[in-house]
Amino acid sequence: MERFSEIETYITPMWNEWFAEDRKKIHDYFQQHRKEIAYKFCDCAVKQVVPDVCALQSAGEQGEIAYLGIHFLRSSHLNRSYDYEIKLYNETLYLDENRAAGYWYPEFLYRFAADEEEMLKREIQGKFIRVKPHEIEQMRQKLFLQYQETAKPYFQVLVHCLWEKPEFRQVKTSDKLQFLYGEHMGELEELAPEGDV
Repeated sequence: MERFSEIETYITPMWNEWFAEDRKKIHDYFQQHRKEIAYKFCDCAVKQVVPDVCALQSAGEQGEIAYLGIHFLRSSHLNRSYDYEIKLYNETLYLDENRAAGYWYPEFLYRFAADEEEMLKREIQGKFIRVKPHEIEQMRQKLFLQYQETAKPYFQVLVHCLWEKPEFRQVKTSDKLQFLYGEHMGELEELAPEGDV
């Protein structure tokens, strides 16, 4: 554990610098391609989630939807697929047995992930002797968690776009529909269904 702390102390300032530069590029890319990104997100939700919920509601197996959740999946972080879950719940949230979900990969957000991982590996191996693959992987997992917070304002914009879609309006929702963001089965925070990045 002492070695991990040494590696972390060494690499974190560099990582923060790289990631700050990449966050700026991500922001610029999002601003330039906002409509296309919103279309892909909404298309995913409308095709993967909305039909299932509408079918369950028509069959009387699902009540009004009270929550739209956007979930960061730790498993996708581990396997590098970086999918986020889009899920609709009734008022029981995690206890909803008929919740419907879809999965979306925000490609724009992870455009630099492979390069970041390579720089991380190169820097650690250049500084420390006999670096084991699991040491680099542990550091990647820890540092890449910053993507979870970075994604939040973009999803705040994207759920607003979804809310505006006529297809989404087919879902019977509570008057107080809430947009939630956080790790799957973890702590969630409310997203205001509007905003900008």
